Amino acid sequence: MNIFKNKINYDDIDIMLKNYNFGNENKKIKSYHDFKNVIHLKEIFYCDLTNKILVDTLLKYVTLEEDEIIYSLHYIKYESGYYAKKHLDIKANKTYLIMLNDSFEGGELYVNDNLIPFKKGDVVVFDGQKEYHEVKEIKSGRREMMVVWVSKKIKNII
Repeated sequence: MNIFKNKINYDDIDIMLKNYNFGNENKKIKSYHDFKNVIHLKEIFYCDLTNKILVDTLLKYVTLEEDEIIYSLHYIKYESGYYAKKHLDIKANKTYLIMLNDSFEGGELYVNDNLIPFKKGDVVVFDGQKEYHEVKEIKSGRREMMVVWVSKKIKNII
């Protein structure tokens, strides 16, 4: 696991917040409900990977090896009372968590039962398929973040 403090500049955070929901392939997944009984959240968007402004901004901070691709990109908003139970990510050998704001209390991030200090502009990178992670309940305010799942490219077997 790697933790990068103050990695994202605030201008790029503003670009992410203004552009996460643009594109033809955006999908608002859940609002006000439990997501697969793991995440209780305000809303989650699977972002359009053809959204050039958003992807180009993220690629300043996401390192892809030659054999890797961005598998999924999503924006998550937690409000008071919302949380994510301890879980693993599917098909994400690297998970990037990017904190977009600081206007909340609670919402602590734990990876492998270790508290990870996580503030606006920070990036946490870990193996989401192998390292359990959770977000504790938001006590007040709103916690916004971008999540990037990186996977290995599928090799052509023909």
